[in-house]
Amino acid sequence: MPQFKTFKLGDAINLVKDGYTPSLTEHLHYIGLEHIEQQTLRLAGIGKSSDVTSNKFRFKSGDILFGKLRPYFRKVYRPKFDGVCSTDIWVVRAKKNFDQGFIYYLMASEEFVDLSSQGSSGTRMPRADWNNLKNIEWEFPSLPTQTRIAAILSSLDDKIELNRRTNATLEAMAQTLFKKYFDLPAIASAKEGYDIDPDNLPDGWRYEKVESLFDISIGRTPPRVQREWFSNNHEDVKWISIKDMGNSGTYIFETSEYLTKEAVKKFNVPVIPDNTVVLSFKLTVGRVAITTEKMLSNEAIAHFIPKKSTYLTPEYIFLFLKNFEYDSLGNTSSIATAVNSQTIKGINILVPDIEMINNFSSSVVTLFKRIKTNQEEIKTLIQIRDSLLPKLMSGEIEVNAAENELVS
Repeated sequence: MPQFKTFKLGDAINLVKDGYTPSLTEHLHYIGLEHIEQQTLRLAGIGKSSDVTSNKFRFKSGDILFGKLRPYFRKVYRPKFDGVCSTDIWVVRAKKNFDQGFIYYLMASEEFVDLSSQGSSGTRMPRADWNNLKNIEWEFPSLPTQTRIAAILSSLDDKIELNRRTNATLEAMAQTLFKKYFDLPAIASAKEGYDIDPDNLPDGWRYEKVESLFDISIGRTPPRVQREWFSNNHEDVKWISIKDMGNSGTYIFETSEYLTKEAVKKFNVPVIPDNTVVLSFKLTVGRVAITTEKMLSNEAIAHFIPKKSTYLTPEYIFLFLKNFEYDSLGNTSSIATAVNSQTIKGINILVPDIEMINNFSSSVVTLFKRIKTNQEEIKTLIQIRDSLLPKLMSGEIEVNAAENELVS
């Protein structure tokens, strides 16, 4: 059993407050709260320092970034580059005799996030309170044990990230095949999406309205004030949001919220079948994913359920919608509000002949299967990491000093 010593959090870490005002001539990496994904310990994007003018904090590669605004969102990230970040983010460095990686996983733990949320100040926009947190006592193992624990958890994160990069490559390969088979640069008009003169299409190809090939259903949201319809219970029905689609990848396995079976029945929420392509068309337009089981969604997401006569495959629909020029559906400045369900139903979808679709599908099906398998592995690895984290931190599971092996 590892030996633990009790320290206040303020004894283990420093908050770095290197103030900095970006100039228009500098192009440093910039991370705001909007760039850190909720729950995933990943970036959703990255900005440039020249895009912001107010005071920011500098950070260095390996620093810990913790979103202190609404800390229950669990926005935690450890960059591998230097840059500047929002002042709504703590920049954290471990003190001497404490491991930076261990501190990172400590701050990413549910226990830490819960404590930072409970001690937050403000009601509408609560912020984690450092003066409260710095005096909370934590039990720390020896520095070598901290380092070994961090190495185990980071190896899982490395594998998760490798799978994500692999999937990005696989999807890019599928996109290349899509463009090769359907010669999109020659037949697509960036100005008008794919709505071009049918006489310019190959023999046997045509355009049809989406609604003639698919039953387009739209999700639904029960009244938010009636919280009894919403759930975090895995026994209830997964309910997709645009944020979930942004975090999901090609296939969507997990959602941040569920609806109860009673809510589905009472509000007649459309059920999305397994292996159905879904598209976000409000606020954030153009996110596309494929369901992995029966699911639900909110009203900002359309579901493309093939009619019996449709031979277009989910892989084709996914790639078509990923390549579609959504600016063609409305004024660019108002695209987020201009697109509605009728607009989606009226999209002219390119329908190649069935032989071409079959040939294409046989070429990409292996890529999509590998993507799905990798996403399933990512899901498992995240579950392992998140279950190991508190057990390693508490000493419930020990680490073999020789080879960083776990000892139950």
